[in-house]
Amino acid sequence: MPPLYVADLAKNVLAEYGSSCGVLLAANWLDDKYREVVTKAKFKHLREVGNFLIPGQYNTGNATFTENSNIVNFAGGTVLSSAMVDRYIRVSIQWYRITDVVSTTQCLIDPPFGESASAPAFAAAAFTIVTRYIDLPPDRRWLGTFLHMRLRKSFTLKSLDELDAIDAERYSVDSNGPLVGAEVGLSPQTGGKRIELYPYCSNDEVIGYVFWKLPNKLQLGDVIPAVIDGFALKEGALVSLCRWEAGQALRAGKADIGGNWNNMAKTHDTKWMGRVLPQMIGSSNGDDDATVIWQSARFLNTQPNRGDYDVTNAQDYIWNKPL
Repeated sequence: MPPLYVADLAKNVLAEYGSSCGVLLAANWLDDKYREVVTKAKFKHLREVGNFLIPGQYNTGNATFTENSNIVNFAGGTVLSSAMVDRYIRVSIQWYRITDVVSTTQCLIDPPFGESASAPAFAAAAFTIVTRYIDLPPDRRWLGTFLHMRLRKSFTLKSLDELDAIDAERYSVDSNGPLVGAEVGLSPQTGGKRIELYPYCSNDEVIGYVFWKLPNKLQLGDVIPAVIDGFALKEGALVSLCRWEAGQALRAGKADIGGNWNNMAKTHDTKWMGRVLPQMIGSSNGDDDATVIWQSARFLNTQPNRGDYDVTNAQDYIWNKPL
């Protein structure tokens, strides 16, 4: 079957009623309906696999904290960098966000240090700096299975309440982390999803994940994705076309004609919302092969030179046995 281009489908929309609204406007209506469909379900053509690096903890040297102060001074070989801004530092109990790196031996934290001791300052104390949150690109709409690449262990995100129930204090920094996570909001810089993965990493770790991206705007020269029924999109675009024609008629003082166009818009909208849209959403099977494979993480056992991974149960023992 030859590809269906947006421009051709837009012309088909116009030809339905001989409208003169123009191809560009019809293409915008098709794009609106396309987005309405693909943002309600996990379609395969929008599913991708990504990865990111989580920097390991930094704990070289020592730090001096002063109660009620947001200034932390370092010594003993510590070398801070601007990359540590927005990471978190802990000396005793609480995590503090690093808001600025003033120099290689001084940073600012938020909130001000609020832990008291027998002395008014934690002087030359051991500390740890970790990456608590990962900001994903803003086009990630849904997140699927995550995979700890080194350990070949998969996990899915939990709710923030569940993560709090697992460890509200978030005290652990582990060489086997992370193995659980949660969405914690949006990045104030990009508007993309922000996630917290736990336990925090003591070493640099690469994490893979399945995601469904937001669709790009359909342009006239684009091909309608094969998994989308283009002529079903036409039904949705006809709703907008009829409403546009109704507006044109009403502005021209032709209330009767405008009423007829509104009635046709309602007819198309009933068909779109009641039958076409649910069928298109129901036909989506995006949450299948990649997600299922990564959830098991056993596909890696077939790879040459894969090495062993931690055996934690009887199933791991069986899968880890040499062939």
